Amino acid sequence: MMKKYLPKIKINRNVWFFIVSILVITGILLTILIIHHQTSITENQKNKSKFKELLKIVDKELYLRPKIGLKYLDSANIIANSTNDNSSKIWVLIYKAKYELENKGSVDQAEKYNDQAWARVQNINDEQLIALVKENRGNCYSAKGEYEKAFISFTDALRYFERSKDEKNLSKVYNNVGIAFIGLEQPPKAIEYFNKSLGLCKKLGDSLTEYKVLLHIGVYYQNIRNYSTSTAYYLKALDGFKHVNDSTGIFSAIINIGYNFLYQDNNIKKAFSYFQEAYEYSIKGNNRKMKIVALINIGDIYLRMNNVGRARDAYEKSLKLSQSEGFRGQKAAVLQSLSEVEKDAGNWKRAFELQGQYYQTRDSSLNGETQKKISELQMKYDNEKRQQEIKIQQQRKDFLILIIILILLSGIISAILLLSRQRIKMKNIRLEKKQLTDEIEFKNKELVTNVMSLLKKNEFIDEATNRLLEIENGPMNEDRKGQILNLIKQMQKGSEEEIWKEFETRFQQVHNAFYEHLLNQFPTLSPSELRLCAFLRLNLSTKEICKITGQNTASLNVARVRLRKKLGLSNSPVNLVTFLHQF
Repeated sequence: MMKKYLPKIKINRNVWFFIVSILVITGILLTILIIHHQTSITENQKNKSKFKELLKIVDKELYLRPKIGLKYLDSANIIANSTNDNSSKIWVLIYKAKYELENKGSVDQAEKYNDQAWARVQNINDEQLIALVKENRGNCYSAKGEYEKAFISFTDALRYFERSKDEKNLSKVYNNVGIAFIGLEQPPKAIEYFNKSLGLCKKLGDSLTEYKVLLHIGVYYQNIRNYSTSTAYYLKALDGFKHVNDSTGIFSAIINIGYNFLYQDNNIKKAFSYFQEAYEYSIKGNNRKMKIVALINIGDIYLRMNNVGRARDAYEKSLKLSQSEGFRGQKAAVLQSLSEVEKDAGNWKRAFELQGQYYQTRDSSLNGETQKKISELQMKYDNEKRQQEIKIQQQRKDFLILIIILILLSGIISAILLLSRQRIKMKNIRLEKKQLTDEIEFKNKELVTNVMSLLKKNEFIDEATNRLLEIENGPMNEDRKGQILNLIKQMQKGSEEEIWKEFETRFQQVHNAFYEHLLNQFPTLSPSELRLCAFLRLNLSTKEICKITGQNTASLNVARVRLRKKLGLSNSPVNLVTFLHQF
């Protein structure tokens, strides 16, 4: 058979070197890529952690110390852009919108940032960010006096914060909803939400939001003409705002305290000093909304002082700012005041135009249809909340029922197992009892067999004795006869003692307490009577007992009568054998 040879492939050294080089370079590149990937992951984690820390500082400082807050917000923005993380960019936009609205009073710029955040938040599934953007949107609407739209946005945010049990943001949104209800001229609803917010602020220790809520409760009492209570709340809020150095809060408290002095006591001089102080705060903080409010109130003071020219100047400045910034609520208020100025000046046409603009601005944000929509929205929100509570209660009830069912099932299973175990135990007891009974019966039979064996042995000895007696009758001397008789007596005595000793030993192995119990109750029984009791306990017949003991039937019957007398059964129908089976 011919062998098949494979052809040898010769590879040039240069080719080998090239292949090895490629493999080495590939390995190095893969290692670099892996290290770079791990480094990138680590760097991203560090950036995310740093971003979160920066946001905490921004949240704390932006409102009270805006310069510091903005510095940290810029740092957070750099990280957001470097990581190109959409969520981080949305957070930055949310805080920028808050700064523009709360610190600068610039609604337009706040809305621009918030619209950018809303455009980005559509691409991610983050309910918290969606709720925060909607809350910001509601604040912008509220600042412009569009309270219906503000209420809708706040309600959307409220649903998420209640569902997620975010108490910090809940306290803020409750406060904002209360402000919306003040604007919608529904004070009872407003105070309900203010009280909810106040309760959460105290629980969380959120002092700044608490001071804001106290300020707004003051606004509530001002709206229902309870000026003394309103001023008390304003003063509490003012102390708090001064404690945390909140210029916007200080302005709001001062302007409202001045308002109360004006309308409660008609104290023009004191009210004007408060309004002037508030205006200075607005210039210092460069807050346009605060400027508008302060100018409106200063104009009111000049009007009461019959200084129409200065009043008109203040109102005109306020109107110009409110129109440029889109503050519809403030615009309506200043239009009404300007209408009064022109009316007092006799410019009826101009007064009529301004009054028409006032009603148009006011009615666009607050009319019968709006009130109806607000009521419907409130009912819808209350109904959803009620349904949620019912659902939670039903889930708790279902859980409780499930627990009860599980407990019952556990109890039933335990009872079944216990009963089964008890049955097995009883079965084992019955088997043990039967086994014991069988063993006793076997021992009794064995004992009887031994007795019969001893009896045969006894018969053999008797036969030997009889033969010796026959020998004795033969021709023997007296000494011989005496020795044989002594031997016979010793054999009979020894045989009998050996038989009964063996019998009693075996009997007590089976019925170990029989003699003890019998003698405890009847101590006068003799050994022969005890022996008879033992034979009867073994259910031996009269014939068998006679054969063992060598007695005749008459002697045995007499012994039985005597035994019955000693056992107290002389005049009793009780069977002797049955009686002895009790021991």
